[in-house]
Amino acid sequence: MHHTKNHNSIFLTFFRCLVILICLSPLLFLIVNSLKSARDYLLYPYALTKGLTFENYYNYIFQFNGLHYWLNTLLVVTVSISFSLLIGSFCAFSLSLQSKSKAIPAILILTSLFFLPDIIFIAPLYKIFAFIGATKGYLALILMYIRASFPPTVIFMYISMAKISQDLYWSYMLDGASLYMVFFTQIPKICSFEICFIVLYNSLSLFKDYTMALLFVTSNSLTTVNVAVSRYLSMNNLDFPKYFAATIINLLPFIIYFLAIPVFFRKNDWDS
Repeated sequence: MHHTKNHNSIFLTFFRCLVILICLSPLLFLIVNSLKSARDYLLYPYALTKGLTFENYYNYIFQFNGLHYWLNTLLVVTVSISFSLLIGSFCAFSLSLQSKSKAIPAILILTSLFFLPDIIFIAPLYKIFAFIGATKGYLALILMYIRASFPPTVIFMYISMAKISQDLYWSYMLDGASLYMVFFTQIPKICSFEICFIVLYNSLSLFKDYTMALLFVTSNSLTTVNVAVSRYLSMNNLDFPKYFAATIINLLPFIIYFLAIPVFFRKNDWDS
């Protein structure tokens, strides 16, 4: 029995190390090659060289003003996800209080919107937004991002809230709490994991968007990061180390987010 536990422990440790290695290998490849010149990358793409330099990061941040485009994207994504999370979670909360016969049709409609390709909405909405001049700012792009992030938010939050016994809600209400107070004070605690998951899912989806950001923002100063990086790559004649440096900078918020989630759950006594 003792030997079996040791073997299981060794196997799990090996499996975890293998998964971490597989996940980190592409990131390490980007980091190492972002510190090379274009010549060194072509000659030694899988090896360390003596000529490691931070010039690619300097050029992207200071000469190309890459942080400006990153902040543009952060602004648009934060506004879109905040609206979708707040309104979508409340819609999911309202649906969870209804009978399944009333809630399921709404969830099926949202599911169909979730799986429909974006091009179905882009073509007609682009003409409308361009006609009213909404593409000169962020309004059109924010509305498109809300359309993309709202259905998955409602679906995932409803799946979580539907498992919660309604007796818990009514017990708080018997103590004098209103339904809105229950939503704003208890749901963030009960559904903290689901909230973190949906924020990460929507952030990854919107941060990597290129088509909507290209079509629905016409001002160069308001350009988002993926459009800016594609222009940066074309300006530098496919100098991939510069592209890798730009990618690493744009990945930083997600790296920080991944590192912060375990700390958050440990502080909040997450046991699952």
